[in-house]
Amino acid sequence: MYINRHILPYLERMKNQFRVLLVTGSRQVGKSTLLKNKLLPEYDYVTLDDFSDLSIAQKDASLFFKNHPLPVIVDEVQCAPNLFLQIKLLADNSEEKGKIILTGYRYRPCLPFSWLEFKSGCNERCNVRQLV
Repeated sequence: MYINRHILPYLERMKNQFRVLLVTGSRQVGKSTLLKNKLLPEYDYVTLDDFSDLSIAQKDASLFFKNHPLPVIVDEVQCAPNLFLQIKLLADNSEEKGKIILTGYRYRPCLPFSWLEFKSGCNERCNVRQLV
């Protein structure tokens, strides 16, 4: 049974404001369920719990995104930290918002930018602690 989450209005607003979204939180709290219930079939969904997708993501990030074109939800992205450089390239080369949505339960060690850079991307009304 799906339970509506209070974060949904923030997700919709952020999806229209940023090129890449990262939904993080403790394990088994409903991150993937929320995204699958609210964004499929509009988005391609891929989980890195699947060994074949994980293997491709680890070996060839460019091929991974050819196999999973935008818009895409990449679940358990912390399993393939080398994807972040390709994600940055995709975001830098497009003005479209909300086309890449990532989920994970551990984010700080694998992001290619600092917490200050992340935090400065939010507008003044955005409470980063609420979203992370």
